[in-house]
This record gives sequence, C-alpha cells and structure tokens, in this order.
Amino acid sequence: MPRPIDSATSRIQREENIPGTSSPQPSLRQERNFAEGLVGEELSAALFGMGLQLSMVNEKENTRTYRSPLGFNLTYPATWALDASIERYPTVAEAQTIGANHFTLYNPGAFQSYLGKEAHRSAKIEVRVYDLARPSGSRRFPQNLQEWVPNDESVVWSKSVEVGGKEARLLRRRLDISPADEADFVYFVDGSSAVTFTLSVFDKSQPDDSDEQVLIEIVRSFAFAD
Repeated sequence: MPRPIDSATSRIQREENIPGTSSPQPSLRQERNFAEGLVGEELSAALFGMGLQLSMVNEKENTRTYRSPLGFNLTYPATWALDASIERYPTVAEAQTIGANHFTLYNPGAFQSYLGKEAHRSAKIEVRVYDLARPSGSRRFPQNLQEWVPNDESVVWSKSVEVGGKEARLLRRRLDISPADEADFVYFVDGSSAVTFTLSVFDKSQPDDSDEQVLIEIVRSFAFAD
C-alpha cells in the first residue's frame, strides 16, 4: 500500500480532473481547514498536495509558479517539492502569531530523504512571509531592509540582489550550532510586507553551487500581490 506522502501527486490529479482520472473532488482550498485533524504522513501528504494544487506548471521552462491566496507568488524548479504549510491559515498575520508563517521547498535529494530514501546533495529553502503592519503579540518586526539585515561577525559575505526592481540582501552566515556550517539568507521588504529565505545544504561532500543559483532565481521571481 502506498504511503500517504507518496500518493499526494495522484490525489491532486484526481481533484484537478486531469483527463483519464476520476471526477473532480472539492478543492482542498474550499475546505474550512484542509489539514484539520491530520498528523504524521497524512498531514505531510496534504501539505505537499496543497503545494501542487497552488502551483501552475510551465513545461517549457520546467518550472512551477506558486500563487498563494495569501498574497504572494514565486517560481521554482518543477523537480523541487513544496510543503505549503502556511496555507493552513487564512492570513499571513494569523499564521505569524504562532510562528507558522512559513513554507518550505525541497530539492530532489532532500525530498527523497524526507521520504526516508537514500539521497545525495540534499538542500531545502525555508521561506517566511511577514505582515509588518500586524505585530505578533508584543514583538515588533523590523520595518525596513536595513533593520532586517544582520551586521555582526557571523556574516561571511553580503551582496545586493534585485527583486522586482527593488533591493534585497543575500548573505552567507556562520551558524551558531556549528561555526563550521554556513547557510545563505535573503531578506526583502516591500512596503508593509517582508520575506526571508534560508537555504540549508545538508550534503557538501561534493562542491556544487546549483542550489545557491536556484535560491537566487527563486528570490528574483518572488512578488507580493498588489
């Protein structure tokens, strides 16, 4: 019997009424809470399934474009998997009150590892979206790019990246848990909204900058809805 996480794609195909499949089922988004009551592998299947449902395929470019009802979109490689955790909440403001204002992209190796299978060159990108006009409890979020970008000895290097004609900041930082480990971070602020990206690479035995390049391409594609 297939694991719930392995059947996420076929589940979405049924719901989208792809030719050759059964009649369409109610959209996951139409449910009050598409992940309500789910745990473990069933929850994971629902989150990856939602990622598929909200992502339009561009076969020519071999990419998917994720358009969130929460007011943002981005394009990522079609070979990557999207865990759309943030979609469990009706607004970004509500999600951030409990620190759930994030979603995660997994490269093929990381997704195989997630499934408990052997893989190489695992990497993931965690994306956090913020509504700066709605503080989270007593916490006040930084209001501009300068306030978001850290300026301490953990920063290895920093450079500017353009997102929709506006400046974002890409930097590499040493991690507190292990100074030998590093991760790439991107910070972008647009009006009363902000987004951060964190690229974590788990297998660095074979030098490869492809995941770093994917990060930059995803960041450049990001946009908040008007």
